[in-house]
Amino acid sequence: MWWAGGRRILGVKSLHSRWQTRRPQLLCAALSITARSGAAQLQALVPTPSFGVDGSLTAACSKPHAASLFTRPDMAMRYLSQEEAIAVDTELMATPGFSIDQLMELAGLACAGAIADAFPISDGHGSTVTVLVVAGPGNNGGDGLVAARHLYQFGYKVSVVYPKQNKKELFTNLVQQVKDVGIPVLDTFPLHAQEFDVVVDAVFGFSFKPPLRAPFSAVLAEMAKLPSGKLVSIDIPSGWDVERGAPESNSAAHLLPDVLISLTWPKQGVAAWAGRRHYLGGRFVPPGLAEKYQIKTSGYTGSRQFRVLDSEENTAPQTEVMIVWITAPMSEADGLIKAIISSKLAACVNKINSVESTYMWQGKVETGTEALMMAKSTAAKLPELIAFVEQTHSYDVPETIATQIVGGNAAYLKWVASSLE
Repeated sequence: MWWAGGRRILGVKSLHSRWQTRRPQLLCAALSITARSGAAQLQALVPTPSFGVDGSLTAACSKPHAASLFTRPDMAMRYLSQEEAIAVDTELMATPGFSIDQLMELAGLACAGAIADAFPISDGHGSTVTVLVVAGPGNNGGDGLVAARHLYQFGYKVSVVYPKQNKKELFTNLVQQVKDVGIPVLDTFPLHAQEFDVVVDAVFGFSFKPPLRAPFSAVLAEMAKLPSGKLVSIDIPSGWDVERGAPESNSAAHLLPDVLISLTWPKQGVAAWAGRRHYLGGRFVPPGLAEKYQIKTSGYTGSRQFRVLDSEENTAPQTEVMIVWITAPMSEADGLIKAIISSKLAACVNKINSVESTYMWQGKVETGTEALMMAKSTAAKLPELIAFVEQTHSYDVPETIATQIVGGNAAYLKWVASSLE
């Protein structure tokens, strides 16, 4: 969050004309947002103090100067559609090219490495981390079976649930390889699943199409009951639409993984996913294919077959949900809230009355009672919201401060973004 002492903060179209006559002792303002369609920037003049927000705030000097309080790099990440995801796999397996078992081995190894990175054995688990891999009947399940074998070799205590086994030779071999190292393969979801340290969702991949059918409807419903912090999904959370994302929040099989491992490149359906860590396993994608589909194959280190997706890669700014803090006299707050909502500048606004604010204004320390509003909006709507508040607000320099959201209920964040489209 970006706070600064001062009468009103941020959200100013132009303070220059007011600067000579209404110069707060400390005013912090400036916003810079870069979106796919271009850059929208609001700036103001910032006098004296020096403080930083991830290094993005330019150190202030003794005279006013331009600064960027909320500076973001180009975060225009391109997500793969279902058609593109299928095309990438098809071209990887073209002749000559990779065989399907080669790709499963590479993908499964990447997933195992990412899981070991997210849940290291040294993290308070003594010498054992228990992992339950839930495998589906298709290629995503095959990736899970390979990951299970590698996790065992890494020192994890692994079990596999394989409710509907694929009888093709490839999958029969994968199951046998798992059994050969002593990993138990179960037919049904265990009653004690919540006791596992990690549960890996390898049920459905990007080719999934609803509705869910038995036995997986019951399996996903059980996985949805798991305590937070345990669930890892491979490529896309099972039950999610590869392009539209999460199912209805009231669905019994609504999975919200803590960790996501995208393979080759993230799919459109996970654009609004908000979890702890997003990994990518796509080092094996050849340069020509990577260039064709705008897949970034750099960023992998050493012998790792996975990497953490950087925040600038993992966010689509035009739908990025943000919290915008606004203060106003209590007599104005309700009207301002209704106007913001009806103008589709925020999906929801919370209000806290009787907030006491102490600030420096025209050389004097003052205290006042205000209403504090917390608006849920998006980066795309933020410039409009800032301008709207200034135009309708009674203060000369109204406070409007935007903060990023680092996680939350994916369905709720998706609702906020879709409400403002």
